[in-house]
Amino acid sequence: MIRKLNKDDHESVMKLIGPKPAENLFIIGDIEAYGYDSDIQDLWGQFERGKLMAVLLRYDRNYIPFSEGQYDVKGFADIINLNPSRIEISGLKHLIEPLQQYIHRDVRKHSETYYAKCIGLSYEVDKEKIKLASYLQSSEYHENVEMLRSIPEFATGNLVLKRENVLKR
Repeated sequence: MIRKLNKDDHESVMKLIGPKPAENLFIIGDIEAYGYDSDIQDLWGQFERGKLMAVLLRYDRNYIPFSEGQYDVKGFADIINLNPSRIEISGLKHLIEPLQQYIHRDVRKHSETYYAKCIGLSYEVDKEKIKLASYLQSSEYHENVEMLRSIPEFATGNLVLKRENVLKR
């Protein structure tokens, strides 16, 4: 059974996605930022015998599935196909590949998610150099936004400088 998730499901969601925070960075971050009741995003969960087995996040027009094992690919595809806008699908390759055969609409971009995870350093950290690090200054925003736009994976993103000099996702 697939149903929309709400704040009462948070513990189950975190139990499923929490053990793999690098793989679920966007799902976790969007839940923290927008919760379960927002116009910008929706979350669905697949349950079997009352246990959450898979989640599907919609952030704007981007869909991200996650499961530790097999999931209801057709059920998630049916939800995605209801969106009238051009969509994007991103996530781990073994989770998004099966979806593609069931998506019967215009997909702006399929993005396989790659991630890097530091599990240890091979050198000692110079604590004095760390003290020299500073926050990005507003005069440096434009240069950094241009650098991000030059990265192919971010080329379709909506990186803009607002008048308040805030970087928008």
